[in-house]
Amino acid sequence: MALLLDGTPPSGDLNTSFMNNLELEGYVAAADRDTVTKTYSGTLEDIPATIQVGFKNDDAQH
Repeated sequence: MALLLDGTPPSGDLNTSFMNNLELEGYVAAADRDTVTKTYSGTLEDIPATIQVGFKNDDAQH
């Protein structure tokens, strides 16, 4: 989990297509993935924050 207290969020335009050809065990190409998008904006005891949620199962953590 990442807690971003300040600054600009990372760009969503990161190109990782080169990884498709690296034959990494367990790697799933972007074209074969689903997406889940939700955001929360608010404060934690008056500290501006962005909360990100991760997913995990017995095989992987995201």
